Amino acid sequence: MQVALDPADRKLLIIALALMVALVAGTALVAPPTPAPAPPSSSYSPASDGAKAAYLLLGEVGYNVQRWAQPLSELPEDSDSAALVLADPFAMDPGAEERESLIRFVRRGGRVLFAGRGASSFLPEVYSNLLEPWHAVERAYPAVAVSSISRGVPQVTMAAGIAWNGTAKDVVPLYALGTEAVVVTYELGAGRAVWWASSMPLTNDGIRRDGSLELLLNSLGSPGQRRILWDEYYHGERRSLTSYLAGTPAPWMLLQAGIIYVFLLLAYGRRTGPLRSPTVESRLSPLEFVETLGALYNTAGAASGAVGTVWQRFRFLICSRLGLSPSSSIRQIYDAARERLSWREPGFFDALQHAERGSLDPNINGREALAIVESLEHYMGLLQLDRAGTEEKQKWRTK
Repeated sequence: MQVALDPADRKLLIIALALMVALVAGTALVAPPTPAPAPPSSSYSPASDGAKAAYLLLGEVGYNVQRWAQPLSELPEDSDSAALVLADPFAMDPGAEERESLIRFVRRGGRVLFAGRGASSFLPEVYSNLLEPWHAVERAYPAVAVSSISRGVPQVTMAAGIAWNGTAKDVVPLYALGTEAVVVTYELGAGRAVWWASSMPLTNDGIRRDGSLELLLNSLGSPGQRRILWDEYYHGERRSLTSYLAGTPAPWMLLQAGIIYVFLLLAYGRRTGPLRSPTVESRLSPLEFVETLGALYNTAGAASGAVGTVWQRFRFLICSRLGLSPSSSIRQIYDAARERLSWREPGFFDALQHAERGSLDPNINGREALAIVESLEHYMGLLQLDRAGTEEKQKWRTK
Protein backbone atom coordinates (compact mmCIF):
# COMPACT_ATOMS: atom_id res chain seq x y z
CA MET A 1 0.00 0.00 0.00
CA GLN A 2 1.50 3.26 -1.08
CA VAL A 3 1.38 6.18 1.34
CA ALA A 4 0.79 9.56 -0.25
CA LEU A 5 3.16 12.24 1.00
CA ASP A 6 1.98 15.70 1.77
CA PRO A 7 3.59 18.25 -0.61
CA ALA A 8 5.25 20.02 2.33
CA ASP A 9 6.66 16.72 3.66
CA ARG A 10 7.89 15.80 0.21
CA LYS A 11 9.69 19.13 0.01
CA LEU A 12 11.39 18.53 3.39
CA LEU A 13 12.47 15.05 2.28
CA ILE A 14 13.96 16.36 -0.95
CA ILE A 15 15.87 19.09 0.94
CA ALA A 16 17.20 16.52 3.46
CA LEU A 17 18.41 14.21 0.69
CA ALA A 18 20.05 17.12 -1.13
CA LEU A 19 21.88 18.17 2.04
CA MET A 20 23.04 14.59 2.65
CA VAL A 21 24.44 14.34 -0.86
CA ALA A 22 26.17 17.70 -0.41
CA LEU A 23 27.72 16.58 2.91
CA VAL A 24 28.98 13.32 1.43
CA ALA A 25 30.49 15.18 -1.53
CA GLY A 26 32.01 17.78 0.80
CA THR A 27 33.53 15.04 2.96
CA ALA A 28 35.11 13.43 -0.09
CA LEU A 29 36.57 16.78 -1.20
CA VAL A 30 37.67 18.13 2.19
CA ALA A 31 39.01 14.92 3.78
CA PRO A 32 42.73 14.54 3.13
CA PRO A 33 43.49 11.71 0.68
CA THR A 34 46.48 10.58 2.73
CA PRO A 35 47.21 10.88 6.44
CA ALA A 36 49.53 13.58 7.67
CA PRO A 37 53.21 12.56 7.75
CA ALA A 38 54.33 11.03 11.03
CA PRO A 39 57.25 12.61 12.94
CA PRO A 40 60.82 11.24 12.72
CA SER A 41 61.48 7.89 14.43
CA SER A 42 57.76 7.20 14.72
CA SER A 43 56.74 3.55 14.45
CA TYR A 44 53.89 4.68 12.19
CA SER A 45 56.12 6.38 9.61
CA PRO A 46 57.29 4.51 6.48
CA ALA A 47 59.48 7.48 5.49
CA SER A 48 63.26 7.21 5.44
CA ASP A 49 63.52 8.87 8.88
CA GLY A 50 60.62 6.83 10.29
CA ALA A 51 60.93 3.67 12.34
CA LYS A 52 58.13 1.46 11.06
CA ALA A 53 60.56 -1.16 9.72
CA ALA A 54 62.35 -1.50 13.07
CA TYR A 55 59.04 -1.75 14.94
CA LEU A 56 57.69 -4.49 12.67
CA LEU A 57 61.02 -6.33 12.63
CA LEU A 58 61.09 -6.51 16.43
CA GLY A 59 57.75 -8.28 16.37
CA GLU A 60 58.92 -10.71 13.68
CA VAL A 61 62.04 -11.77 15.58
CA GLY A 62 60.11 -12.59 18.75
CA TYR A 63 59.92 -9.40 20.77
CA ASN A 64 56.69 -8.49 22.56
CA VAL A 65 56.56 -4.96 21.19
CA GLN A 66 53.70 -2.46 21.44
CA ARG A 67 53.16 1.24 20.86
CA TRP A 68 52.96 3.35 24.02
CA ALA A 69 50.51 6.26 23.69
CA GLN A 70 50.14 7.12 27.40
CA PRO A 71 52.12 9.57 29.53
CA LEU A 72 55.12 8.32 31.47
CA SER A 73 53.13 8.50 34.69
CA GLU A 74 51.24 5.39 33.51
CA LEU A 75 54.31 3.19 32.95
CA PRO A 76 53.79 -0.37 34.26
CA GLU A 77 54.77 -1.26 37.81
CA ASP A 78 56.54 -4.47 36.72
CA SER A 79 59.32 -2.46 35.11
CA ASP A 80 61.90 -5.23 35.49
CA SER A 81 60.27 -6.95 32.50
CA ALA A 82 59.80 -3.86 30.30
CA ALA A 83 61.94 -1.59 28.15
CA LEU A 84 60.94 1.86 26.89
CA VAL A 85 62.11 3.33 23.55
CA LEU A 86 62.21 7.14 23.45
CA ALA A 87 63.40 8.08 19.95
CA ASP A 88 63.52 11.75 18.94
CA PRO A 89 60.64 12.96 21.14
CA PHE A 90 59.61 16.39 19.86
CA ALA A 91 57.62 17.22 23.02
CA MET A 92 60.37 18.21 25.46
CA ASP A 93 58.15 19.05 28.44
CA PRO A 94 57.38 15.82 30.28
CA GLY A 95 56.82 17.60 33.59
CA ALA A 96 58.15 16.75 37.03
CA GLU A 97 55.62 13.96 37.69
CA GLU A 98 56.35 12.15 34.44
CA ARG A 99 60.09 12.61 34.85
CA GLU A 100 59.94 11.06 38.32
CA SER A 101 57.80 8.20 36.97
CA LEU A 102 60.43 7.43 34.31
CA ILE A 103 63.27 7.47 36.86
CA ARG A 104 61.24 5.20 39.15
CA PHE A 105 60.55 2.88 36.21
CA VAL A 106 64.29 2.48 35.54
CA ARG A 107 65.30 2.17 39.20
CA ARG A 108 62.87 -0.74 39.65
CA GLY A 109 64.68 -2.71 36.96
CA GLY A 110 63.36 -1.26 33.72
CA ARG A 111 65.42 -0.26 30.72
CA VAL A 112 65.18 2.88 28.66
CA LEU A 113 66.70 3.50 25.23
CA PHE A 114 66.87 7.23 24.50
CA ALA A 115 67.93 8.27 20.99
CA GLY A 116 68.44 11.86 19.87
CA ARG A 117 68.33 15.26 21.55
CA GLY A 118 66.55 16.32 24.74
CA ALA A 119 67.55 13.49 27.06
CA SER A 120 68.24 15.95 29.90
CA SER A 121 64.48 16.67 30.08
CA PHE A 122 63.75 12.99 30.83
CA LEU A 123 66.76 11.46 32.61
CA PRO A 124 68.96 12.81 35.42
CA GLU A 125 72.51 14.01 34.69
CA VAL A 126 72.21 13.23 30.98
CA TYR A 127 73.62 16.08 28.90
CA SER A 128 75.11 16.54 25.46
CA ASN A 129 77.13 19.17 23.67
CA LEU A 130 76.49 20.37 20.13
CA LEU A 131 79.13 19.35 17.57
CA GLU A 132 80.33 21.31 14.59
CA PRO A 133 78.07 21.08 11.51
CA TRP A 134 80.51 18.92 9.55
CA HIS A 135 80.29 16.24 12.26
CA ALA A 136 76.59 15.70 11.45
CA VAL A 137 77.40 13.73 8.29
CA GLU A 138 77.36 9.95 8.37
CA ARG A 139 80.43 8.67 10.14
CA ALA A 140 81.54 5.28 11.42
CA TYR A 141 82.10 5.21 15.17
CA PRO A 142 84.15 2.23 16.47
CA ALA A 143 83.40 0.36 19.68
CA VAL A 144 85.59 1.56 22.58
CA ALA A 145 84.40 -0.82 25.30
CA VAL A 146 83.37 -4.45 25.66
CA SER A 147 79.76 -4.79 26.70
CA SER A 148 76.64 -6.84 26.03
CA ILE A 149 75.42 -3.90 23.98
CA SER A 150 78.52 -3.70 21.75
CA ARG A 151 78.85 -7.50 21.39
CA GLY A 152 79.20 -8.41 17.72
CA VAL A 153 79.04 -4.77 16.59
CA PRO A 154 82.58 -3.48 15.98
CA GLN A 155 81.33 -0.15 14.69
CA VAL A 156 78.10 1.78 14.13
CA THR A 157 77.23 4.40 11.53
CA MET A 158 75.56 7.62 12.70
CA ALA A 159 75.00 11.20 11.58
CA ALA A 160 75.46 12.59 15.09
CA GLY A 161 75.15 16.31 15.71
CA ILE A 162 75.71 15.95 19.47
CA ALA A 163 78.09 14.03 21.77
CA TRP A 164 77.85 12.86 25.37
CA ASN A 165 78.61 15.48 28.01
CA GLY A 166 76.75 14.04 30.99
CA THR A 167 77.77 13.54 34.59
CA ALA A 168 75.86 10.38 35.42
CA LYS A 169 77.69 7.93 37.71
CA ASP A 170 79.47 4.88 36.26
CA VAL A 171 78.93 5.92 32.64
CA VAL A 172 80.46 3.51 30.09
CA PRO A 173 81.13 5.01 26.63
CA LEU A 174 80.53 2.27 24.07
CA TYR A 175 81.07 3.99 20.69
CA ALA A 176 83.18 7.08 20.23
CA LEU A 177 85.55 8.83 17.89
CA GLY A 178 88.23 10.52 19.89
CA THR A 179 86.47 12.34 22.74
CA GLU A 180 83.10 12.32 20.99
CA ALA A 181 81.08 9.51 22.57
CA VAL A 182 77.83 8.82 20.70
CA VAL A 183 76.61 5.69 22.53
CA VAL A 184 76.86 5.33 26.32
CA THR A 185 75.20 3.26 29.01
CA TYR A 186 74.94 3.50 32.78
CA GLU A 187 73.08 1.81 35.58
CA LEU A 188 70.31 3.63 37.45
CA GLY A 189 69.18 1.67 40.49
CA ALA A 190 68.28 -1.85 39.37
CA GLY A 191 67.75 -0.74 35.76
CA ARG A 192 69.83 0.59 32.89
CA ALA A 193 69.74 3.59 30.59
CA VAL A 194 71.15 3.48 27.05
CA TRP A 195 71.78 6.78 25.25
CA TRP A 196 72.31 7.23 21.50
CA ALA A 197 73.37 10.56 20.06
CA SER A 198 71.25 9.85 16.95
CA SER A 199 68.27 7.66 16.17
CA MET A 200 69.70 6.82 12.75
CA PRO A 201 70.40 3.10 13.52
CA LEU A 202 66.69 2.43 14.12
CA THR A 203 65.27 4.43 11.19
CA ASN A 204 63.99 2.81 8.02
CA ASP A 205 67.03 4.02 6.12
CA GLY A 206 69.68 3.54 8.81
CA ILE A 207 68.71 0.07 9.99
CA ARG A 208 70.17 -1.37 6.76
CA ARG A 209 73.66 -0.17 7.74
CA ASP A 210 76.10 -2.72 9.13
CA GLY A 211 75.69 -3.14 12.88
CA SER A 212 72.52 -0.99 13.22
CA LEU A 213 70.03 -3.81 13.80
CA GLU A 214 72.44 -5.65 16.13
CA LEU A 215 72.94 -2.47 18.18
CA LEU A 216 69.17 -2.04 18.54
CA LEU A 217 68.65 -5.65 19.61
CA ASN A 218 71.55 -5.55 22.09
CA SER A 219 70.25 -2.28 23.56
CA LEU A 220 66.81 -3.79 24.22
CA GLY A 221 67.92 -7.22 25.46
CA SER A 222 67.12 -10.74 24.31
CA PRO A 223 63.77 -11.57 22.65
CA GLY A 224 61.11 -12.71 25.12
CA GLN A 225 63.06 -11.25 28.02
CA ARG A 226 61.27 -7.91 28.07
CA ARG A 227 58.13 -6.24 26.83
CA ILE A 228 59.14 -3.39 24.49
CA LEU A 229 57.14 -0.15 24.79
CA TRP A 230 57.73 2.07 21.76
CA ASP A 231 56.81 5.59 22.81
CA GLU A 232 54.44 7.50 20.52
CA TYR A 233 52.98 9.77 23.19
CA TYR A 234 55.82 12.28 22.74
CA HIS A 235 55.40 12.05 18.99
CA GLY A 236 51.95 13.61 19.45
CA GLU A 237 49.94 10.39 19.64
CA ARG A 238 47.48 11.16 22.44
CA ARG A 239 45.25 8.12 22.63
CA SER A 240 41.78 8.93 23.94
CA LEU A 241 38.27 8.25 22.74
CA THR A 242 37.98 11.80 21.42
CA SER A 243 41.30 11.74 19.58
CA TYR A 244 40.49 8.34 18.11
CA LEU A 245 37.08 9.43 16.83
CA ALA A 246 38.59 12.64 15.42
CA GLY A 247 40.62 10.57 12.97
CA THR A 248 37.61 8.64 11.71
CA PRO A 249 34.55 9.63 9.64
CA ALA A 250 32.50 9.55 12.86
CA PRO A 251 32.20 13.39 13.22
CA TRP A 252 30.84 13.70 9.66
CA MET A 253 28.45 10.80 10.27
CA LEU A 254 27.20 12.43 13.45
CA LEU A 255 26.69 15.72 11.63
CA GLN A 256 24.67 14.03 8.88
CA ALA A 257 22.64 12.09 11.45
CA GLY A 258 21.95 15.32 13.35
CA ILE A 259 20.68 17.09 10.24
CA ILE A 260 18.45 14.14 9.35
CA TYR A 261 17.14 14.08 12.92
CA VAL A 262 16.25 17.78 12.76
CA PHE A 263 14.29 17.31 9.53
CA LEU A 264 12.52 14.25 10.92
CA LEU A 265 11.66 16.20 14.06
CA LEU A 266 10.24 19.03 11.99
CA ALA A 267 8.19 16.64 9.86
CA TYR A 268 6.92 14.78 12.94
CA GLY A 269 6.16 17.99 14.81
CA ARG A 270 4.04 19.31 11.96
CA ARG A 271 1.76 16.28 12.25
CA THR A 272 1.66 15.71 16.02
CA GLY A 273 2.11 19.19 17.46
CA PRO A 274 -0.74 21.18 19.04
CA LEU A 275 -3.11 22.84 16.60
CA ARG A 276 -3.43 26.58 16.96
CA SER A 277 -5.70 28.77 14.91
CA PRO A 278 -3.96 31.71 13.28
CA THR A 279 -4.59 35.07 14.89
CA VAL A 280 -6.99 37.07 12.74
CA GLU A 281 -7.44 40.73 13.60
CA SER A 282 -11.09 41.75 13.79
CA ARG A 283 -12.21 43.98 10.97
CA LEU A 284 -14.37 45.83 13.48
CA SER A 285 -11.41 47.08 15.55
CA PRO A 286 -11.11 50.86 15.96
CA LEU A 287 -7.59 50.85 14.49
CA GLU A 288 -8.75 49.25 11.26
CA PHE A 289 -11.63 51.76 11.05
CA VAL A 290 -9.16 54.62 11.41
CA GLU A 291 -6.79 53.12 8.80
CA THR A 292 -9.68 52.53 6.38
CA LEU A 293 -11.02 56.05 6.84
CA GLY A 294 -7.57 57.52 6.36
CA ALA A 295 -7.07 55.47 3.20
CA LEU A 296 -10.37 56.77 1.84
CA TYR A 297 -9.42 60.39 2.52
CA ASN A 298 -6.02 59.83 0.92
CA THR A 299 -7.49 58.17 -2.17
CA ALA A 300 -10.09 60.92 -2.65
CA GLY A 301 -7.54 63.69 -2.00
CA ALA A 302 -9.96 65.14 0.56
CA ALA A 303 -7.50 66.50 3.08
CA SER A 304 -9.87 69.43 3.74
CA GLY A 305 -12.56 66.95 4.78
CA ALA A 306 -10.26 65.42 7.41
CA VAL A 307 -9.42 68.89 8.71
CA GLY A 308 -13.13 69.80 8.74
CA THR A 309 -13.99 66.74 10.83
CA VAL A 310 -11.38 67.55 13.47
CA TRP A 311 -12.25 71.26 13.37
CA GLN A 312 -15.96 70.65 13.91
CA ARG A 313 -15.22 68.42 16.86
CA PHE A 314 -12.87 71.02 18.31
CA ARG A 315 -15.50 73.78 17.91
CA PHE A 316 -18.12 71.64 19.61
CA LEU A 317 -15.89 70.81 22.59
CA ILE A 318 -14.56 74.33 23.17
CA CYS A 319 -17.98 75.94 22.77
CA SER A 320 -19.39 73.45 25.26
CA ARG A 321 -16.57 74.30 27.64
CA LEU A 322 -17.10 78.07 27.26
CA GLY A 323 -20.91 77.94 27.17
CA LEU A 324 -21.13 79.35 23.64
CA SER A 325 -23.26 78.43 20.68
CA PRO A 326 -21.56 76.04 18.18
CA SER A 327 -22.11 78.67 15.49
CA SER A 328 -20.02 81.27 17.34
CA SER A 329 -17.30 83.03 15.38
CA ILE A 330 -13.59 82.57 15.90
CA ARG A 331 -13.32 85.99 17.52
CA GLN A 332 -16.09 85.14 19.99
CA ILE A 333 -14.38 81.84 20.88
CA TYR A 334 -11.01 83.53 21.34
CA ASP A 335 -12.42 86.38 23.50
CA ALA A 336 -14.41 83.97 25.67
CA ALA A 337 -11.28 81.85 26.25
CA ARG A 338 -9.37 84.96 27.36
CA GLU A 339 -12.11 86.08 29.73
CA ARG A 340 -13.34 82.79 31.20
CA LEU A 341 -10.18 80.65 31.08
CA SER A 342 -7.61 83.47 31.41
CA TRP A 343 -5.96 82.12 28.24
CA ARG A 344 -3.01 84.23 27.25
CA GLU A 345 -0.86 81.86 25.16
CA PRO A 346 0.06 83.48 21.82
CA GLY A 347 -0.75 81.77 18.54
CA PHE A 348 -4.14 80.43 19.57
CA PHE A 349 -6.12 82.87 17.42
CA ASP A 350 -3.93 82.13 14.37
CA ALA A 351 -4.41 78.37 14.89
CA LEU A 352 -8.18 78.82 14.90
CA GLN A 353 -8.03 80.85 11.68
CA HIS A 354 -5.82 78.28 9.93
CA ALA A 355 -8.13 75.46 10.97
CA GLU A 356 -11.23 77.21 9.63
CA ARG A 357 -9.56 78.14 6.34
CA GLY A 358 -8.12 74.62 5.93
CA SER A 359 -11.52 73.00 6.40
CA LEU A 360 -12.86 75.10 3.52
CA ASP A 361 -9.84 74.85 1.18
CA PRO A 362 -10.27 71.94 -1.31
CA ASN A 363 -6.68 72.36 -2.54
CA ILE A 364 -4.96 71.95 0.83
CA ASN A 365 -2.21 69.29 0.74
CA GLY A 366 -1.68 66.48 3.19
CA ARG A 367 1.29 68.07 4.97
CA GLU A 368 -0.61 71.30 5.76
CA ALA A 369 -3.67 69.33 6.82
CA LEU A 370 -1.54 67.22 9.20
CA ALA A 371 0.00 70.34 10.75
CA ILE A 372 -3.47 71.86 11.39
CA VAL A 373 -4.80 68.63 12.93
CA GLU A 374 -1.74 68.35 15.21
CA SER A 375 -2.20 71.99 16.27
CA LEU A 376 -5.85 71.38 17.20
CA GLU A 377 -4.90 68.22 19.10
CA HIS A 378 -2.27 70.23 20.95
CA TYR A 379 -4.71 72.91 22.09
CA MET A 380 -7.32 70.27 22.87
CA GLY A 381 -4.91 68.73 25.34
CA LEU A 382 -3.88 72.05 26.88
CA LEU A 383 -7.50 73.12 27.38
CA GLN A 384 -8.48 69.65 28.59
CA LEU A 385 -11.41 69.58 26.20
CA ASP A 386 -11.60 65.79 26.14
CA ARG A 387 -12.12 65.68 29.90
CA ALA A 388 -14.65 68.41 29.72
CA GLY A 389 -16.55 66.56 27.01
CA THR A 390 -16.46 63.38 29.06
CA GLU A 391 -17.75 65.15 32.18
CA GLU A 392 -20.55 66.72 30.12
CA LYS A 393 -21.59 63.33 28.81
CA GLN A 394 -21.63 61.93 32.35
CA LYS A 395 -23.91 64.75 33.47
CA TRP A 396 -26.38 64.05 30.68
CA ARG A 397 -26.34 60.35 31.53
CA THR A 398 -27.08 61.00 35.22
CA LYS A 399 -30.00 63.25 34.27
